[in-house]
Amino acid sequence: NPKASARKKPAIGDLLELFCNAVGSFMRTATAALATMSTAARVETPHAYTGRMCAASRFLESQRADALFNDHLAHRLAGDEGLAQPMGDWIMTPRTVFGDDLLRSRYAAGVRQLVLLGAGMDARAYRMTDLPELRVFEVDQRTTFDVKEPLLHGEPLAVASRHTVATEFTQRGKWL
Repeated sequence: NPKASARKKPAIGDLLELFCNAVGSFMRTATAALATMSTAARVETPHAYTGRMCAASRFLESQRADALFNDHLAHRLAGDEGLAQPMGDWIMTPRTVFGDDLLRSRYAAGVRQLVLLGAGMDARAYRMTDLPELRVFEVDQRTTFDVKEPLLHGEPLAVASRHTVATEFTQRGKWL
């Protein structure tokens, strides 16, 4: 896409500080928003809610004429609760582009496995058609997969395989 190549990709390092400063604010916002949402296809924790907010931001980028990527499932994965408050394209667009570019470069070097810790509503296994031998492992809270899996039912994978691992990262002793 010629328009997409004309857009300058922000340096991820410059945005990292902004992201870190915004995380606390987003968590407070996510907690408040969860309290006011309907119960239809709703995640149960503020951490899982941020995954829906991120999907909403990917949806917004995908709608641009000069989009840097296309996430055809982002609207569905965001749902009403994520669309009500997108995470912010100022961080999600460069973060997604950086992750996609890094994954493609490592794939070209022979890597065939991706482990997404805190996978949220990520849809790389469905949208990255140029990585056909990739095996994807998504690790996140059960509530994320309880909402995500029915939304993805029947969608064809773009990669070799996708596996979900439901866990609770906050349980002491579970991972160490």
